[in-house]
Amino acid sequence: AVRLRLPDNVEVKARPGNAFWLRLPGKRTPDKPQMRAYSFSGVPRSPIIETVVSKVAENPNTSWAFQEFSVGQELEARIEEKNGKKSLFINPRKDLELEPDEWWQRKKFLFYGLGTGVTPHLSAVRYMAEYGMNADVIYVSSSKTRSRMIFHKELFMLEKQFPMNFRYLAFLTRENPENWAHFTGRPTIAPFQSQDELYKNPGLKNLVPDLALRHLRICGAKGTRKNLEEDAKKLGITFASIRYEEW
Repeated sequence: AVRLRLPDNVEVKARPGNAFWLRLPGKRTPDKPQMRAYSFSGVPRSPIIETVVSKVAENPNTSWAFQEFSVGQELEARIEEKNGKKSLFINPRKDLELEPDEWWQRKKFLFYGLGTGVTPHLSAVRYMAEYGMNADVIYVSSSKTRSRMIFHKELFMLEKQFPMNFRYLAFLTRENPENWAHFTGRPTIAPFQSQDELYKNPGLKNLVPDLALRHLRICGAKGTRKNLEEDAKKLGITFASIRYEEW
């Protein structure tokens, strides 16, 4: 995670699931640093904000971040000013913005995140936890390997803290390590088994019997929503609602 301290005079007016704009200079693009949106991973509030930056080979700026980030380094975030007050600019797209507090409480959710897709979901879960987790939330995490899992320990501890309200279902898709107490293979609606039988899981329809009652929230690669929704329809399952953010 990357934590940033904002100037004392900059407010944060955002909801979990929102994103802010941050400029990351890159080793290959020193004269053309890129401004892009990063989702909050923590509860959005000043002066400390948090996000996740993933090392991506085809993006020299994120690779640079892993090599050059240091405590105390200054980065540029987009700030807007209205009526003499400064606030962090929030990305206009709000696909996964958590609904108003009076709406989400006592609802059933299925959060589905691939890799760094955990970021907006964790913001929502942390926020809900501050309200005593007054909802029924299942978070499905999909990572290639154990070393690439993000916030695994924290999510596991949240499950222990709120056993009646929060479940954490972790999937590894590229390895099956010894003493792995969770699941392997792609998280699909129906049971999954790879051709070599190395990866398999009982499927979300068996892990989450009340799928049709849940509001599905997805953050992952392009096509994730379509694949899940089509798989669910084949089994006669229609989610209560679907919202998603894909890259």
